[in-house]
Amino acid sequence: MSRRDETLVDLLIETGLSRNIAKTLVFLSKREETTSVEIEKATGLRQPEVSIAMQELRRRR
Repeated sequence: MSRRDETLVDLLIETGLSRNIAKTLVFLSKREETTSVEIEKATGLRQPEVSIAMQELRRRR
């Protein structure tokens, strides 16, 4: 992730999101389609962390 992405992650954390959800959301905001493996590689999160973040984002819709 770029410095700009990390800044966005930090801002989202300040609003109350967890770091994993913030990282996932920033990555998803730049993509139309992706896979969990791509999210893992780009964010440095592990598979279970990506799955939990995605479940939470779906729940919050």
